[in-house]
Amino acid sequence: MNNKRRVYVYNGSSGLGCLGLILVLALLIFLFIFFTKLFIQLFPTLLLILSIILLVSSIYNLWQWRKKDKHAQAGGFIEVDGVIEPIEAPDNQAKDYHIQRIFTSIAGIILALLLMKYL
Repeated sequence: MNNKRRVYVYNGSSGLGCLGLILVLALLIFLFIFFTKLFIQLFPTLLLILSIILLVSSIYNLWQWRKKDKHAQAGGFIEVDGVIEPIEAPDNQAKDYHIQRIFTSIAGIILALLLMKYL
């Protein structure tokens, strides 16, 4: 008998990604042209809201990172599927990423407040 493995290849490029990008850009241009005043008032508000959400989530993730690091340095253990394993130290790259997100969100908050004051 001939037992060959069959390999099925699907072409997944439908072009909807490009069409969606074009539609979103057209919608943004439409909003900018017809609702310029509304867009100018709405942009700083959205920037402020998104920056605050980013700041809160980054501080929470950094707090979780520090909590895990404290347990790892204390020699804590965790039970995984009935096996007791030591808690591994968290990755320092994740800490740097969250600190960078905090500074970015603070810059976004400052920019949004300046735009609200001077626009």
